[in-house]
Amino acid sequence: MKVNSIKISRLDSVFDVEINGILLENVSDYRVKSSADGTTELELKLNISGAFMEFGTSANQTKQTSSDQ
Repeated sequence: MKVNSIKISRLDSVFDVEINGILLENVSDYRVKSSADGTTELELKLNISGAFMEFGTSANQTKQTSSDQ
């Protein structure tokens, strides 16, 4: 799957994660890691039927998309 957009919304300890406009459910934690070479990694921890599983993907960010309002 090609990742065109990732959106993480957080309010206190509650957050939503969307990849390509699809809301991911049962995300229990996440981590974003950026490197000086432009590589950004997103690690997600998903709660699947009581067992924990990790999913990771990486992407190169070409521009900042944060919209501080």
